[in-house]
Amino acid sequence: MIFFQDVYATVWETYNQGKYVGARISTGTKNRDGSYKNSYWYARFVGNCVDLARTLTHKERIKILKGAVETSYNKDKKQSYTTVVIFDFEGVGRKDDKSINENFTPVEEEVELPF
Repeated sequence: MIFFQDVYATVWETYNQGKYVGARISTGTKNRDGSYKNSYWYARFVGNCVDLARTLTHKERIKILKGAVETSYNKDKKQSYTTVVIFDFEGVGRKDDKSINENFTPVEEEVELPF
């Protein structure tokens, strides 16, 4: 399991699973040439954020405050599944709301990755 914090995502769909809320989300990274690479994930909202996750709507933007990426393997099907587990988040707005990008300042310097 890999833990992360402070990542922005767009919620496309949620479904109530009782003790947790399942979802489909996407994240994006800006490439050096100015284009974007989008990643699509299955997510699970757990713990204290479940009630708030039940109120999320299509194309809503969130900031994941605490999360993890986990992979499980099904021996019978010989298939692995990657899931983003969200422990805490806050709402940012809707994807089609232009006001959420007003205070955005792009990073001008290149970031060195540790791998």
